[in-house]
Amino acid sequence: MQQIQKPSYRRLPPKQTLSFWPVIIAIILIIAISIFFYFKRLDKEKRDIEKRDAASEQEKRDENLEVPTISPKDVAKAIRNDNFQLVDMREKDEFVLKHIESSINIPLSELNEKTQLLSKTKTIVLIDRNNSTKGKILSEHLRNEGLEVKYLDGGIVNYSHEGYNLVTIGNPLVQEDLLKVTSYSAKELIDQLMEGSKLKFIDTRPEVDFALDHINGSINVPLEDIEKKKDSLPLRTFVVFDKDPIRSFQAAVRLYDMDIIGVYNCKDSYETFKGVIENLGNEETEQ
Repeated sequence: MQQIQKPSYRRLPPKQTLSFWPVIIAIILIIAISIFFYFKRLDKEKRDIEKRDAASEQEKRDENLEVPTISPKDVAKAIRNDNFQLVDMREKDEFVLKHIESSINIPLSELNEKTQLLSKTKTIVLIDRNNSTKGKILSEHLRNEGLEVKYLDGGIVNYSHEGYNLVTIGNPLVQEDLLKVTSYSAKELIDQLMEGSKLKFIDTRPEVDFALDHINGSINVPLEDIEKKKDSLPLRTFVVFDKDPIRSFQAAVRLYDMDIIGVYNCKDSYETFKGVIENLGNEETEQ
C-alpha cells in the first residue's frame, strides 16, 4: 500500500514590524531647532534695530551740539595774540604738511592724555580738518573741565578756503613751493654783496651746530623754531642757509607762507657758503 507523503511547509520568517518613533522624534527636533534659531534671529534683529536707533538719536544730539565757534578771520588775528593758544587736533603727518601759523599739534587721539599742555589762562582754539562730531564733543568736554575753548568753524579746510595762508613743509619737488623761493648759489650771493646789497645771514641749523661754528654776523634761527622766532628776524632782506640746502629751502618757503618778504635761499650747503666768504676775505687781504 502506497504511503501518502505529507506536504512539507516552509517556515516563514517572523513578520518585521517598522517603528516610526525615531523618525518622528527627529522631525520634532528639527522643528524645535528651527524655531529656536528663528526666534534667536528675530531677537538679534530687534537688538540691532534698537542699537541703530540709539546711535541715530546720539548722532542727532551730537550734530545739534552747540559749542562756541571762532571764524577763520578771527583765528588769523589770534595768530600773534598771546591771549590765544592754537591747538591743531589732526594727526602729525597732516599737521607737518600744512598748518596754521604758530599752532601746536596735539592729535585728537592723544588730547585727553595731554591736557596738561593746554593753557588754563588763554583762550584755546581747537583746529580740526573740518567740523566733526568728535571735535565738538571734545570742545564741550574741555569747557566742562573749566577751560576757555573755541572751535574753528569749518576747520582748517574752511580757513584755507577763506584765503588765509597755511604754513607748508616746503617741498623742492613741488612747483608751487619752487615759485615761492628765490634761490642763489653761494657765489651769486657774494657777488650781490660786492655790488652793495645789504644782506643779513640767517643760519637755520640746530643751535648745537651753530654754537660749534658759524659765520660772523649771522643769526641762528633753527628751522624747527622759525615760526616761534619770526619776530626776531631782521626787517631787511636776508639770506637763509643750512648744512642741508633742503632745510634752508623749507625755511624760505615757511617764511614766505608767513608773509615775510625779501628772503633769499642759498642753494649751496653751509660749508660751501662759508668757504666762498673765507676765500673772498683772503682775496681782499692779498690785495
